[in-house]
Amino acid sequence: MTLNPVLKLAPLKSTGVFAFGAILATLCAALAPVLVAFYHEPRLYWIAVVSGAMFLFNGLSAQHGALLQRGMRFVTQAKIDVLSLAVGSGTGIVMALLGCGYWSLVGMAVAPSIVGAAAIWFAVPWVPGPPRRRSGIWSMLHFGGLATCNSFVVFLAWNAEKLLLGRFWGADALGLYGRAFQLVTLPQSLCPAQFFEEARPLQGERNQATDRFNSSRLHRT
Repeated sequence: MTLNPVLKLAPLKSTGVFAFGAILATLCAALAPVLVAFYHEPRLYWIAVVSGAMFLFNGLSAQHGALLQRGMRFVTQAKIDVLSLAVGSGTGIVMALLGCGYWSLVGMAVAPSIVGAAAIWFAVPWVPGPPRRRSGIWSMLHFGGLATCNSFVVFLAWNAEKLLLGRFWGADALGLYGRAFQLVTLPQSLCPAQFFEEARPLQGERNQATDRFNSSRLHRT
């Protein structure tokens, strides 16, 4: 498969991003004792360590997912999302039937990341090269850091009560509240997400077209 040059990411920039998934997975494992101390639940240690694998697989598929969106291959993206959701749900159900207990919930959360990463790599067979210095990745990290801080603040605003509910009322109350909250907010969370997934590549195409137009005007003058 040959990618349109307009849709390509700068190879030196994109290859440097893969390591950050591993960094986040390591950070999640390092913070596992903090979760154990906060909730007074020793079982959370290995749950946090295993759940950190999601950051690793999400990091592996991040650039391929960006290429998929910039190519406006929304049907392929939808198929991958449905496949990941189906495999994750099936994994959780099978593990629950086998008596895995709470690990079935962990499997249901981790399996979609693994399947999604494999499917995206199959759909976009772009292989990154080795990372290099002076690749211009710091501008991306600056923008990504600001976006991450914004997402973290939004996450705290939407989930602070869940953290406190689990801390003082336990897992049962948190589970009931979490499922009810998810059902109520599901339409509100899905509609804007779909809109922005389609709007981002269109905006990127528009910005690139504007840059090419301005560059041609400068050459003429």
